[in-house]
Amino acid sequence: MKAALESQYPDSQQQICIQHVNANVLLNAKRKWKSGDDGPESDGDGDPNAKLSSRDMEAVLAAERQEGAPGQSNVDMSVPHNYRGVLELWKFVAFATTREEHEKAWVRLCDEFNDQQAILMYLYKTYLPIRAQWA
Repeated sequence: MKAALESQYPDSQQQICIQHVNANVLLNAKRKWKSGDDGPESDGDGDPNAKLSSRDMEAVLAAERQEGAPGQSNVDMSVPHNYRGVLELWKFVAFATTREEHEKAWVRLCDEFNDQQAILMYLYKTYLPIRAQWA
């Protein structure tokens, strides 16, 4: 559909729904998560068939309910080092109000989850090229 819109309306600005972006970020983080232990952080340990639980969907919906952008001063807050922590830091990337805040949030996410290269590459290749289309 995206390609069809581009071919028929090449000058239009397409928008994508941030709730769907966040749900896909969380789902792919869960599917691609690599953990070296069997603790609670190993949820979705590289399982390509993992699905979002009701608790996961609550996290996505909570991100949508936030009033405006999360406080950028909180970008340095502590997050769990698991797939849900990816979404917590991704929100700062997605809801940044300036390019500087966006870049700072992206660097923080990459630093925090440097051991999760598959997830970072997914985000980099899938969403950063189309960041102007986040609704």
